[in-house]
Amino acid sequence: MTWIVHVGGLVRTGAGAVKDALLDSGHFLSLKGKTFAMSESRVFVGRPAIPDFVARTEGLTGLDVLGLWTNGTRLPEGAVIGGATRRFLARTRVSHANNRKFLLKVADEPLRAAAEETAAGIARAAGGQARSDAYIAGTRHAMRTLLPLDGRMIVVDNDPAVSPAIRRHLRLDPRSIFVGVIRDLSDQYADRRTGVDPDQSRLRNLAHMTASALLRRSSFAELAAAVDEFPDRCLIVEFDRFVTDDAYRERFLQAVLAGAPPRARERPARFAPERSARNVGLAVPGRDALQHAVYTRLLGGPYHAAQVRSGPDVWPEVATVPDAA
Repeated sequence: MTWIVHVGGLVRTGAGAVKDALLDSGHFLSLKGKTFAMSESRVFVGRPAIPDFVARTEGLTGLDVLGLWTNGTRLPEGAVIGGATRRFLARTRVSHANNRKFLLKVADEPLRAAAEETAAGIARAAGGQARSDAYIAGTRHAMRTLLPLDGRMIVVDNDPAVSPAIRRHLRLDPRSIFVGVIRDLSDQYADRRTGVDPDQSRLRNLAHMTASALLRRSSFAELAAAVDEFPDRCLIVEFDRFVTDDAYRERFLQAVLAGAPPRARERPARFAPERSARNVGLAVPGRDALQHAVYTRLLGGPYHAAQVRSGPDVWPEVATVPDAA
């Protein structure tokens, strides 16, 4: 069964660089629409997450699932979907737009059949959590059976619905791994400035930054807990070392690729360590001194807890075990 590798960061932590390095190996298919070239692949999407919607919604049909998979873009003309699904799609039309692309190359007939199969699994489930689990399992099965894999693994880039629930996804799918990318907190702050809005007051921006940091605390906690429960299938990577230390990067790639030899790429190489390394050691604006201090103070402990669970001494020798011949 095909391995699915999720690469997730905590906003501006450099997950894209790790994803590009994996794609450069030629062993992965990314979920990138017609050309597999979009910047992110959203399958379960973020807030609100599609599995959470499924958990609280009864009576979903194959057309409902098809609508959720494709952001409503592949529904047959005149198709009737449930009112709850229709409202959900209207609410998330913009925020969830990327998720329509992960099955964009699949023909209508097999896509519809897979959606019906997933809906049947949801219907058999007892209770909201079980329905949500059935949706996740059915979606993963569709990815494995519908996409043109040609012996490659699947990489999912920055799906914000997976990062807060890493352990759940790993429990449901024994052929998946999660790669969590962390970054020096000062560099992360300087890169994104936690959404600082120059048109807002300093107090308003400080409140926004604090809320952002508290959200990241829960994400760090989930990442550390996932490593403890699944040390062979959850790997934490430090962006700073990944882009500046060749040996560190190669050791990580060996673990994920399970020693497989290189294969031809579909596109030119994208990962450029020297370019990514320019994002290490960024300067923090002097006017942000207070916000930066609060941000790093709130996240210092959780960051350290993730950091000690990272690196060659912690990673498994092999994370994606090939099928026996």
